[in-house]
Amino acid sequence: MRTFPSAMFPVAFSLLLGACAPQVDEPIPAEEVGEEAQALADCDPNLICKQVLTCVDGLVYPTGCGPDNCDEPIGKCCDPNMMCQMVLTCVDGLVYPTGCGPDNCDEPIGRCD
Repeated sequence: MRTFPSAMFPVAFSLLLGACAPQVDEPIPAEEVGEEAQALADCDPNLICKQVLTCVDGLVYPTGCGPDNCDEPIGKCCDPNMMCQMVLTCVDGLVYPTGCGPDNCDEPIGRCD
């Protein structure tokens, strides 16, 4: 067992309690800096993430970390197993073959008139 001189005890004890921890300013509210800036402030670009397409909040990211490692979304999520009515549907100026539009991964078949 290692012992410390009694003079070191207050220092070691204060380190354990975080008394020497640096002061951190309060985070700036999202409404003051904008949602995008707040999202970047909350992410960690040093995270090591698996290279796999991941769907988070309706957006596709190129890694398993989603936006947590500061990745930008590369598209919107879709579900190829979604059950949809077979009816031509216009979404954002494009015609899709089902009522789900692009939500079920359908490709557009033309432009809306």
